[in-house]
Amino acid sequence: NRQKPGALSDEGETPPLRTTEFAVRPRPFSVFQLVGAGAVGPGSLRGLATLRALTEAGARVWPFAHDNGGAGAVVLEIWPRLFAPMVNKSDADARVAHMRGLAAWSEVTHAFEAAVRSSDDAFDALVGALALWDARSQLEVLGAAVNDDIRVEGCIWRPVR
Repeated sequence: NRQKPGALSDEGETPPLRTTEFAVRPRPFSVFQLVGAGAVGPGSLRGLATLRALTEAGARVWPFAHDNGGAGAVVLEIWPRLFAPMVNKSDADARVAHMRGLAAWSEVTHAFEAAVRSSDDAFDALVGALALWDARSQLEVLGAAVNDDIRVEGCIWRPVR
């Protein structure tokens, strides 16, 4: 039974989750959670600090920047759990079995299998990378968001199926 820190109560004026986090299941942890199990806030803060340098280097940050005709890098937020929602990530065999079942896995060297077996973080990284690879044609044409909430808060990217 996981407990939220008191500061992340669902009650109060400002909800702890962004609109994009309310829209997905299973529900991700809040990017504002700085401490406790599952805290992604420190990584979010580090990531935000690099966005300016990335844009100055020519990257486009989705959903904020307009399409640049497919040129340059696209930076976007993903949540790897969306690409493997039913996998018991604490089970190394389940992680490896999931990866073996992906069509794109055959294109990846099986040297990654040891990493997936040893770490759920490696599993997240690889399952996210393969999902992005599979949807690469969609990434080339991403436009800026028109929804006001998304333009302020950002958005977890999901491929169009």
